[in-house]
Amino acid sequence: MPYEQYLSFLEELLREMNHLTEIGRQKLEAIQNHELDALNECIKQEQAISLTLRGLEQKRGKLLAAIGCENVPLSEMPHRCPEQYRGRTQELVNQLLTADKVYKSVQTPSRTIMERDLRSIRKELEARGVEQEMEDNYQSAPPARGKGLRTDFRA
Repeated sequence: MPYEQYLSFLEELLREMNHLTEIGRQKLEAIQNHELDALNECIKQEQAISLTLRGLEQKRGKLLAAIGCENVPLSEMPHRCPEQYRGRTQELVNQLLTADKVYKSVQTPSRTIMERDLRSIRKELEARGVEQEMEDNYQSAPPARGKGLRTDFRA
């Protein structure tokens, strides 16, 4: 049944959101502890989940079309679904909305701390005169080209 597939999709989306939130927590911890390797690993995992979420977005579009709810927002789905699925749909929608809020609450401090640290690094580089030196070298150096590298423009 298409609606049961949609519920399975919501469960899968919820798992991915929870995983993304956990990675966000790990990323925040890595930032606070100045663990660059751990931060890099978190970013790689976030990128992988981002690809998964893109695939889920395509799947969502197909499932919504199959149940005749193409332009229905998530929050309205419990009111549009068959009676026997309303309770489970409402439960999953609530969990997804909560998971989204939690994810955003984890992301905001990470971004703030990273931006603060980057400003601090920039100021330190400016004080040492390193940043201007790097910009001068970047602008005067010709772009590096590898031997034998070619671009294939055929489509």
